[in-house]
Amino acid sequence: MKHTTLHYDRLPVTFTEALNSPDSLVYLEQTRAKEYSAQIDPLPGQRTILLPWSGGLDSTSALLMALEGGLPVRTVYTSYGHPYDTGEQTSVARLQKTILESYPEAARLWLEHMQLNLGDVAAEGLSRMGGEWRHLFPLRNYLILTETMAQNDGDSELWFCPVKGEMPYSGGDKSLVFVRHMQGLASEAGLALFLPLVGLSKSDLVGWGTLSPARYAVLRQTLSCFGSSGHCGTCQACFTRAVAFHAVGRLEDSGVPTDGVGLAEIVLYYREKIAEGGHYPASRTAEMQAFIAHLEQLHD
Repeated sequence: MKHTTLHYDRLPVTFTEALNSPDSLVYLEQTRAKEYSAQIDPLPGQRTILLPWSGGLDSTSALLMALEGGLPVRTVYTSYGHPYDTGEQTSVARLQKTILESYPEAARLWLEHMQLNLGDVAAEGLSRMGGEWRHLFPLRNYLILTETMAQNDGDSELWFCPVKGEMPYSGGDKSLVFVRHMQGLASEAGLALFLPLVGLSKSDLVGWGTLSPARYAVLRQTLSCFGSSGHCGTCQACFTRAVAFHAVGRLEDSGVPTDGVGLAEIVLYYREKIAEGGHYPASRTAEMQAFIAHLEQLHD
């Protein structure tokens, strides 16, 4: 399939090809992100971003990339009755204030922030399936993306923010099969689906943040936790966040408590996954092992 160019309406078939094709917008955006700069022409007037935004590290990084790249963006927060909704909403409100203070251009480029309440829709769906859940909601990204698409008001792109190592070929709502399906739905809604973080790990994002005081002031305030508020220090999201901050020597800024034994159970879980092999890229495995070793030394 011919690679798409700057005036695209869908992504190339494979992201590996996209990341190695100099005429691909995906390649150019990833180059910009990896160089931690905003040197690519934002094509004024031709690109407006719709961004599902949770107040977490990944989607907040994407928001800052859009603002730093001079791209007009509209953010959408989706509440679907999840247990950590209160914490996310608090994080979003706090980050809105910090971003507007730290990024003067945000007042011009951040066109709108919307909040959708889909708790009844989600509850009805689970009831029909006869299911119940704690922090993992079946196909939550399908719900978030389709409802965000419905907010399209002449925008050109929908950004979806899985990071490096989170996209298997099939299975789950971050897989390549899922993304290809969502490409079709986005196209029908008049949007191009774009993955701004596909070539970057969470530790890459934290490292990118440390290169700018304004940027880091925002990213360190993000929330990554399956608890009701704050960082519980016992869930998978907290573990993953702590690993990323530890990898760049900024564990103290993660907000994840590591001075107690709260992470012991989740560390055991990841030890077993690492031992099984095949679950994570080599670089991520090394980061997790280094963090686990740090915890063990801390509590010896």
